[in-house]
Amino acid sequence: MSARIRLQRLVLIAVAIALATVALGWLGVVLASVVFAAIDRGRPSAPSETAIAAAIGWAGLLLLATGSSLPAAAHTLGGAMGLPGIALVITTIVFPALVAWSSAAIAQFVAVSLARP
Repeated sequence: MSARIRLQRLVLIAVAIALATVALGWLGVVLASVVFAAIDRGRPSAPSETAIAAAIGWAGLLLLATGSSLPAAAHTLGGAMGLPGIALVITTIVFPALVAWSSAAIAQFVAVSLARP
């Protein structure tokens, strides 16, 4: 698969996860990851691609939600929690990636198991 197609797939999955999140909340991350993993059940890299796409999608949502005030919002919220602001930004991006990876890995395992005779 060419690099261009892989990039297009990644963007498609990221947008789908972001839209699913807007529509369904956290459940959207799980459902979109499961769907893409079931479609790509033969590709071992599907959970990793889904995790990267979830991180990109959520980074986009974070930027859309805060705009240019992201540093100020991170600093304020981090200060209220006793954490550096960057820790909240990293957590906001890494957590959905972990949710997407685990959902996709489980869905892929189930899909491959059910496909066996």
